[in-house]
Amino acid sequence: MDPEDLRGEIVDWVEEGLISPDQARRILDRYGVDPPEPLQEPSGADRSRTVTAIALMGGLLVAAGIGLYVATAWDDIPRLLRAAILLVVPVAGFVGALRLVARTRPRVGHGIWFASAAFVGVTVFLLSDLYTLEVESAWLFLVWAGVAVAAGHAYPSRPTTALGLLVSGALVVDVADSLGVDPVFPVGALGVFLFVVGASRLEPSVIVGNAESSDVAAIYRLVGFGFAVLGVLAIAASSSVGSFPDPGGTLAALLLAVAAVATVGFGGLLFEADTSPSSPRGTAAFWAAGVLVVLGIGTVFVQYADAVPELAGVFATHALSLAVLVGGVVVGYRTDARGIVNVVALAFLLQLLFFLEATITGVLPQSLALVIAGIVLLAAAFGLERGRRRLFARMEE
Repeated sequence: MDPEDLRGEIVDWVEEGLISPDQARRILDRYGVDPPEPLQEPSGADRSRTVTAIALMGGLLVAAGIGLYVATAWDDIPRLLRAAILLVVPVAGFVGALRLVARTRPRVGHGIWFASAAFVGVTVFLLSDLYTLEVESAWLFLVWAGVAVAAGHAYPSRPTTALGLLVSGALVVDVADSLGVDPVFPVGALGVFLFVVGASRLEPSVIVGNAESSDVAAIYRLVGFGFAVLGVLAIAASSSVGSFPDPGGTLAALLLAVAAVATVGFGGLLFEADTSPSSPRGTAAFWAAGVLVVLGIGTVFVQYADAVPELAGVFATHALSLAVLVGGVVVGYRTDARGIVNVVALAFLLQLLFFLEATITGVLPQSLALVIAGIVLLAAAFGLERGRRRLFARMEE
């Protein structure tokens, strides 16, 4: 039997549960055939993730080393050569990564691919500075985000896609800063839009476990979820400290409109397909719609916050934020997304800290307030960890 055919059959048998990875390695060893990469390590997926993380770190260190060397000798390098270095490094990195992947070194190639996408940011900003181009930084962020997202889809690479989406968040913050508005609502609206884009790729009717997939849609959901929760949490935090963000002006209105259109369109498709509200897609759609409602209420609240009793505003905003987080737990469970559950746990601790600051700090002596806040946070952290583990155990069933 041809070695490649044997490898393919063995991989199919392992995926179908007919044999274990250890048995597969023994069979291949008996016939002198090298096992494919997924079967090379006894720890399987865990070792694969470790190797990927090490490769990504190595790629970042290489990019940092090159960047440090170039920065150290920058003034002594002719301008044309500087431009050539800035352009060649990411291009060569992408090409080299593809060659490594073709030679069955996908983990190392992945690290270099990610580093190349990260170096694109260095390239666009230094080229702009090198030739003193009168270009707004928002355009540079846009180019960087576009290249990183495209590279993340082309590989496909979750970390590279996440980099591009995070840069898109930086783009929104930069635009908000240039317009003189707070980025709270624009970032929250961007998060809802990204979450809906990722949710549209969910399986239509079953709870999915996709932790080992290269599907980048999960990153859209995770990053979008994080941005959306950040926006909602910022509203609750502002009510605690008494310093409210502005509604975000035209930028927030535009992004909220885009997110609303995407959410309504997604919901319409689910309605036509008669999708159950308890399905992964249905749950995601309801959560996105709920966050949009909370952000909409928030834009009204910050404009009339002075007319609302302080304590009432604190309880109202924290109740809305808590509802979003509870819904996030359901989303994480339904879509089998541990990352979302972890984000919810962290956000809940932050919200609890803001709530304690607003309710007990100004009433009790400072030392006593700190002790009580610390005890409450420790108890909450303990309870959250136990609840998180139980939820993960149920998700594995």
